[in-house]
Amino acid sequence: MNSSVRSIFAASCLAALPSAGWAQSPEVTAAERAAAIEGVARQIEQGYVFPDVGKLMASAVRDRAARGEYGAISDAHELARRLTAHLREAGKDLHVAVSYSPEVLPPERAGSPIPTPDETAAFRRDLARDNYGFRRVEILPGNIGYLRIDLFTPPEFAGDIYAAAMAFVAETDALIIDLRENGGSISPDAIPMFSTYFFERPTHLIDLKWNFEETPRQLWTWAYVPGRRYLEKPVYVLTSRRTFSGAEEFAYDLKHLKRATIVGDTTGGGANPGGTRRASDHFTVFVPFGRVTSPVTKSNWEGVGVVPDLVVPANKALFAAQLEAVDALSVPAVDERQKAALAAAKADVTAKLERFRRVVFELDGHENAREVFVAGAFNAWSPSATPLGRRGSRWLAEVEVEAGRHPYKFIVDGEWILDPANRETEQDGPHVNSVRTVQ
Repeated sequence: MNSSVRSIFAASCLAALPSAGWAQSPEVTAAERAAAIEGVARQIEQGYVFPDVGKLMASAVRDRAARGEYGAISDAHELARRLTAHLREAGKDLHVAVSYSPEVLPPERAGSPIPTPDETAAFRRDLARDNYGFRRVEILPGNIGYLRIDLFTPPEFAGDIYAAAMAFVAETDALIIDLRENGGSISPDAIPMFSTYFFERPTHLIDLKWNFEETPRQLWTWAYVPGRRYLEKPVYVLTSRRTFSGAEEFAYDLKHLKRATIVGDTTGGGANPGGTRRASDHFTVFVPFGRVTSPVTKSNWEGVGVVPDLVVPANKALFAAQLEAVDALSVPAVDERQKAALAAAKADVTAKLERFRRVVFELDGHENAREVFVAGAFNAWSPSATPLGRRGSRWLAEVEVEAGRHPYKFIVDGEWILDPANRETEQDGPHVNSVRTVQ
């Protein structure tokens, strides 16, 4: 894989992930606003994977600008949010996203930009601080392996991490791969490499066609991968509405190749990869200019997501997968010790499920809002998984959550806000969230 194509993927998984608030709200001038709007429209019109849809999206924001809909917006992040919402409304593509940079953006390099050595080194350092996307690796009761992967990263950076994780779970009897907070892949090589651990021989996963290439490229699992493969054992992949892009591809591929059982919520529905383009001095837009096709389904998951084999709320997906694994392993259990371990594992999961409580989230006012959602760890911070319904003067939603502390925020017409009726908050990096304690 050459560096230019790899750089296209570098931001693809990030385009659909919402921010839970901004640390500051810089102002834009009328000239900066006009330049951003036209720059975004131009990049979408010229580069979007489906030209007719690209023209439709560009016309949508230009028409709104002509009607003066953006004229009163002076907040830079609000302008980016509104443009993102309107582009997605017109094109139905959640990969499309507009972002603001407080620093003046460098001129866009011609062609497919190749990262400099310094850029590559800085990129690798950033990924290393997040352990290249691997958040948890452990053995659950009943000898069930568990991997939580929040990002698929380049094998040339993280190949030893993939191999070490798979070596750690090699002797387990079943494996759960948690992608509920995985926004995608930043390398087209990552998913073929990782998928190789689950197939005995090279397997055709997906076809990828870029607008700037005449011939689609086939992506296969590799002939060789370091370490031991995980063959002929049950595999479960956990998903949520936040599971997106390349993470969806992994779930989609293994589902349709009959290699894994997908457990959780329907995924986000973003199958068109692309890259970030400079729209103006301070604004960029993520433009999808590629498409993928499964050799099995002759289609993909764009706009519809990956539907799990076992549909359960995202916050119950791990427990549901554990119960499925325990039941699958109990039938061929070879001795009393293994049977006892599986029975204890099932009892432990059942006890945890009994700790779930039904709680009501409510927001007063906002009578002119079109839609309101609540997001928190209980739904993998998805901005669309849990809608609130209007009842009188309040917006309401009933949610099942475990006993404990739950950070959350409301999303009102795309804007993330604290719960005005709840004074309890906590800091999460640059963001502040409301917190609810459930007994």
